[in-house]
Amino acid sequence: MNSFAEPSRREKFREGRGPNALTRRILFAASGDFSGGGGAGGPEITYGKLGGKQTKKHLNILVVDDERDINGMLKLVLEVEGHRVRIAENGQQALDIVDGGATFDIIIVDIRMPVMNGLTLLNEIKTRRNYGMEIAPAIVGTGEELVDGGAEFIAAGAVRVIRKPYDLDQVIRIVEEVANG
Repeated sequence: MNSFAEPSRREKFREGRGPNALTRRILFAASGDFSGGGGAGGPEITYGKLGGKQTKKHLNILVVDDERDINGMLKLVLEVEGHRVRIAENGQQALDIVDGGATFDIIIVDIRMPVMNGLTLLNEIKTRRNYGMEIAPAIVGTGEELVDGGAEFIAAGAVRVIRKPYDLDQVIRIVEEVANG
C-alpha cells in the first residue's frame, strides 16, 4: 500500500480543501460541529500577512438588503468565516445604525430597497466621510445590468460592485480583498 496516496475526496472535504470547502464550513456551522476546521471555537480564518506571518482578523460587517433570504445567507456565510454581521433591511435603517455610533469594517449594500435605496445610502455615507466621520468601505450588490462597470456606484463611494445572484466564494474573496486594502 502506498503511504503517499492522494487523500480521498471525503478527506479533502472534511479538512476544508478543494472546491467544496465553503459548503463544508456552512454544513459544520449549521450542525454546530466546528471540530473540522480550527478547533472548538470555530473555523480559524486568516487574512493578510504581518512581517511574513499570517494574522487572524475578524471583521464587523453591516449587510444592507431588503431580502431576508439574502441577509440570512450572507450572515451565515460571513459568520462561518469568523466575522461579526449586523443586518439592516433598508438604507435608512443602515444610516440610523451608523449614526448611532456603530462601527464596521465593511458594508455590503443592495441597490434596490424600499425607504432608502442603496445609491442614496452611498451618497449619505460619502457626505458623512467628507465631514470627517469614519465610515467603512462599501461593497455594492446588484441584480441590475451594470452600465460602465458600475461607475455610478463607484462615484458614490463604493469600492467594489458584485452582481447578483451572489457567488458566495466571490463575496468572501472580495471581503478579504477590501479588508486587506
